[in-house]
Amino acid sequence: MDVKRVVTLTEELLPQLLALGADAMQEDAWSATQIAQQLARPRSINIGVFVEAQLVGFVFATYLFDEAELLQIGTTGSMRGSGLGKALLLALAERLQAEEVTRLMLEVRSSNTAALALYQRAGFAQDGRRKGYYAAPNESGEREDAVLMSSPVSAVLTSLGN
Repeated sequence: MDVKRVVTLTEELLPQLLALGADAMQEDAWSATQIAQQLARPRSINIGVFVEAQLVGFVFATYLFDEAELLQIGTTGSMRGSGLGKALLLALAERLQAEEVTRLMLEVRSSNTAALALYQRAGFAQDGRRKGYYAAPNESGEREDAVLMSSPVSAVLTSLGN
């Protein structure tokens, strides 16, 4: 991977975030309004990774007191499998630790095996399921379960920090 740069995301990057979100999140991509609201939200952490001048990955999270929720994480298709998701999750955990957040929660589509594997490697455990939470990803019409997971921030740092 070329030299990468980790930045705090700002509204000036909205066009790049929209394009990346459409590629990375597909049916779960956020609208411009949702992204702008996230970028303006107090107690949020919004991180992007650039390779050269291209935004190739992002993570959005919000926190309150000692708990945080990972809202979205994504990478461009060409960067999948490169370790960028791990780098984003580690950068998020480092910033959460600086804010004295001790627990990170998330939900993920039950069919997203790559994300589930990353989260398990990062020390997350399954807390439950939300039956039929996500809209059908295809014409089948069957809704998809959300897998609820959480981890101590310290476990994420230990598991991914190498």
